[in-house]
Formats: sequence, structure tokens, C-alpha cells
Amino acid sequence: MQSFLVSVVVVLSAFSHHVIGIPLMSFYPFGNDTGDTALPPNDDESSGLINLTMPYPFFGENRATAFVNNNGVISFQFPVFEFTPESFPLTGDDIDGGGSRFEDLVLIAPYWADVDTSFPGTGTVWYRETAEPLLLDRAASDIQAAFISQGSFIPTYLLIATWDGVSHFGEQTNLTNTFQCVMATNGINSFVIFLYADGEIQWTTGDASNGIGGLGGDPAQVGFNAGDGIRFASVPGSQTADIINIDTTSNVGIPGVWIFRVDEEEIAIGGLDLSFAGDSPRLGVGTVIAELSTNRPGVQIMCSLHRTTFTQDCSNGSVTFTNVPTGGYSLRVVATDGETGDTAEIRTGVFVPASEEFCAMNAINRLITVSGNTASVEFSSTGNPTGFRCRVDEQPFFPCTSPVTITGLDPGRHRIRVRPTGCGLPGTGRKSFSVRFDI
Repeated sequence: MQSFLVSVVVVLSAFSHHVIGIPLMSFYPFGNDTGDTALPPNDDESSGLINLTMPYPFFGENRATAFVNNNGVISFQFPVFEFTPESFPLTGDDIDGGGSRFEDLVLIAPYWADVDTSFPGTGTVWYRETAEPLLLDRAASDIQAAFISQGSFIPTYLLIATWDGVSHFGEQTNLTNTFQCVMATNGINSFVIFLYADGEIQWTTGDASNGIGGLGGDPAQVGFNAGDGIRFASVPGSQTADIINIDTTSNVGIPGVWIFRVDEEEIAIGGLDLSFAGDSPRLGVGTVIAELSTNRPGVQIMCSLHRTTFTQDCSNGSVTFTNVPTGGYSLRVVATDGETGDTAEIRTGVFVPASEEFCAMNAINRLITVSGNTASVEFSSTGNPTGFRCRVDEQPFFPCTSPVTITGLDPGRHRIRVRPTGCGLPGTGRKSFSVRFDI
């Protein structure tokens, strides 16, 4: 079944509609006069740990700490010192300069590239948390205008980071970039605003990333990475020479302005939305079945099991792969609008079982009850698991039985994840479900 969602409105109240891009004066206020903290002049360094004054929901989980990194990245859990950007999703065991595996990095990348502010006149990176009413009102207006379903959204917290006239490694002052990232949340829903000043994105690549004169090599990456090796959202043009034109492109109709909702488990780039529908994907012996949802009828949708020969045109809104060997795969879906050139991509991990005794959580047999600061979840599984393990938010998994009751929860959005264990088949027990709820 194919459903078509309401598309994004393309008029923003707080930005005037420029043919080329937005002026610097359209940025949220930044600098010494606003109470910003400035990163010291540096190459590849970070702000250090920021204990957020309000949890920030991102890719379905509340984030309590963040780092503002010199190289155009805001990260959670770990700082990012890597100066050469990688395409999303980040995968593998390569080690970032801070000692973290790439695959584990959870980050927001307004413009991940090799920034160097260590010389005089090579720019400044600014950041601050704020709940200033005028700025909260502006963020509410910007977001409500971009998402017609968010007419009642009122943020209570902002983190504003600004890369002001920053140079790339190997260059001192001739080429500079100016861009801003605004993180907004009310503790339940959260959004990110990227702003790029008109004519102020002048380089894509540092010299140590195989660039010459600020171009070529490994260009900047813009978007979001969930830190699980699967989920991500990448702005078109990332890791290509075209990313230098990001001050003239947009997902909301205003050149140089990009706005995203980021609290859900998947992040849509905007313009063309694509998501899995219902309880998709569904797995059986040798089969993968999924329904899809997009906001534009008539777009071409291609489905594939990544790095296999299983490929199918699923423009009708559904896909069924049969005779799939037992094992783990990444289900990749790409939608393309032939008229506008817009694209959208989603991926999710799947495990094709060897028999019907595969343990898979039953989507229909789960019930959550919330009372005060307590939540209770009932669940069951196919197959014959020896037990279950549960996880609350980012806490460690623990043994559990149905129903599992969690007490002492703080106000805000939470997630409980349940997975079966001990099914006796290779790879089983990894098919889990998660449920989100608000206290």
C-alpha cells in the first residue's frame, strides 16, 4: 500500500526570499556581544564536553551531552577530530583521532571539512545554549513555516553554533566559509536549521584531504549520522564539488536555508520524503517484504539488498524479495523525482531467518501503559527464545520479562527497546522492537 504524505511548505517567515542566498544578517545573532563561547584558535580540536541543559532527541534517542568541533561538526557522546570527511553512513572500525570508531559517531554535520583557525584572521567558531524568548519565537516561526504539521511547536531550548569566516587547512585568509547550525527542541520534538551566508561558502576541501586551493580531493559532507552504521541523512551534493553551492540550494525553498526534523528514528532531507510504512520491513524464511511511503506520487523508487543482486523497482509502494539466503542485509531504498532531480534514500538492517523458529518480536502483541513517571510494556516473540533483554534510552540492556515496568522516569521522550535471546540460530535475537513514549 502506498501512502502520500503532505509535502513541506516552502515559505519561511523569518527569511526574506533572495534569488541567490541569505545575507549574514539573517543568521541568528552570534559573537562576543551575544554571550557566545569561542573555540580557541586551533586545528582539528573540540569544545570539550557540553552537558546540555535539556536532553536533545536525535535519531530516536535523548542526547545529554554534545561537542562543538572545529571541523564543522556537532557530535554526541564523542568529539570528532577527523579532518577528512567520510560519506554517510559512517561504517567500519577506522579510528577517529579521538579514539572513537567511525561507526559509533553520532553527529550533525553542517559542513564537515578540514577547518583551520590556528592563524590570525582565519575565523572563529562560536557556540552557546540559550532560551532567550525572542530567539525561541524566531525558531518557532521558522520551523512552523517549514513544517505545516508543526503549527503548535514551541521550542524551549536552542544550541547555536556558528563558523564565522573560517579557513581550510593549508590556507590562511584568502578563502573562508561562514555557516551556522541551530538545534531547537521542546524536549519531545527537535529540529536542526542550517544557514549558509550568500557567497560565503568558498572552499570544500583542506590540503590534507587531497584538496588543491580549497577544492577537489574529498569535499565536505553535510547531513546526519546515527552512529549505527545504517541510518543517516545526507544533503545532496555532499562529498562532491557541488557542495560549494550549498548557499544557493535548500530543502525549504529559501537558498542557503535547510531545516530538518531530527527526533524521529529516521531523518528526511526534505522536499522529497521517503519512509517505511506500517511495521515494515517484515521478514520470513527467504523473504523480505516492505511497504513504503512518499510525499510525491509518480516518483521512481528502487529497492535493493545492499551489495547483492536483489534489486527491484518498487515505485508502486511495495517490495517483495524471495529466495533470499539466510543472513543479515541492509535494505536500501532510493526515490528519484525525474522532474526536479530531488532524491531521497533510506536504509535499515534486516536478518532473513533460516526457519520459522526465527525469533522476531510480534508487532501486534505489544502494549505500553504510562502512568506518572512509570511505563509498562507487554511484549511477545515468535520462535522459542530463552529470554529477553530490555534497554531504556541509552542505558545498558538488562534481562527482562513481559510486562517490563520502568519507574522514576524524567519528564520528556523515552524509548524502550526489547530483543529476544537464545534462539539457537546464527544471528537471531537481533530482531528487536522499540517503542517511544512521553512522560
